[in-house]
Amino acid sequence: NAGRYFTEPLAEFGLSCILSYYKNHSRLMELKAKRQWVKETNRKVAGDHLVIVGYGSIGQKLAKMAKCGLRMKVTSVKKSPQNVTAEAKAYSDNIVGLDQLDDTLSDADVVCSALPVTSETDDFWTKEKFQKMKGSSLFINLGRGNCVNEQDLYESLNTKIIGAAALDVFKTEPLPKESPLWELDNLFYSPHSANFYNGFGADILLAFTENLTEFLNGRPLLTKVNKVKGY
Repeated sequence: NAGRYFTEPLAEFGLSCILSYYKNHSRLMELKAKRQWVKETNRKVAGDHLVIVGYGSIGQKLAKMAKCGLRMKVTSVKKSPQNVTAEAKAYSDNIVGLDQLDDTLSDADVVCSALPVTSETDDFWTKEKFQKMKGSSLFINLGRGNCVNEQDLYESLNTKIIGAAALDVFKTEPLPKESPLWELDNLFYSPHSANFYNGFGADILLAFTENLTEFLNGRPLLTKVNKVKGY
């Protein structure tokens, strides 16, 4: 597991999606292409509510950036909210369990999913959950593609149940050409490449050599996957 190298670039991607949505970057590019000088209002990020569902290493890094860098209010949702380090607690205004998810979604301006692949997370994000969000909310998926019911997401975006979405992962990759998600102008997509930063290859090689050294010396491997939990 080389996740420790992915956390920062994935959190940066999430942060960039928030800023792009709030500051109307797609609209500005559209106006520029038309050579139109039009002043329009944008949204202030500071003080808005970010809800992170799945408070592992990626969620914690995003919480730190959003709270310390953008001064957002951060609520984190975790299966076991009591199992959080003191440092991770510092970057969330509130950490709650899944039993409080519905109430938390209704107050969110941005919802970020950072859930792993497990049987419990299959189609976790459905229209029922999108309907609990604000009509202006942004949904981001930095976790795994299995977590989102893509037909429900398409309908929620197409009918403006939520404002926009940004996805780095999909159920089927590459995203099939016949997928209706391609048609949406309020969906920002990345082809599962948010973690492909400059220096990615060297870092992955370093992770391998570090673990090889541990293995050859009879020591426990670094960042082991929990086969029971699935991540």
